[in-house]
Amino acid sequence: MSILSGFLKYKKYLKTADNTYKLQSEWTSTDTVHYADGTTATEHIGNIKGITTLTSISDNGYAADMKTVAALINANTTSLGGVQFQVVNGKLQFRYEED
Repeated sequence: MSILSGFLKYKKYLKTADNTYKLQSEWTSTDTVHYADGTTATEHIGNIKGITTLTSISDNGYAADMKTVAALINANTTSLGGVQFQVVNGKLQFRYEED
């Protein structure tokens, strides 16, 4: 008895309505993910100009830095009723504190 090393490779085919077979991909490409507006993920990701910490920027296409978002939300928590936001290990977290 021996132990198999590595992994097995296989291809999965699906039978179509016209009795032909089509290879089913286990991978997804950004060109094959379509949004409701008809654009692809490649077009959306390609439109991101960068990540900014500026809160006064008015141009579209910039992603916000999480620490900046947390600080901005915490500065305006009066309407959130005691919900506090913080970034821990790169993840935006929140907690509720009653008065």
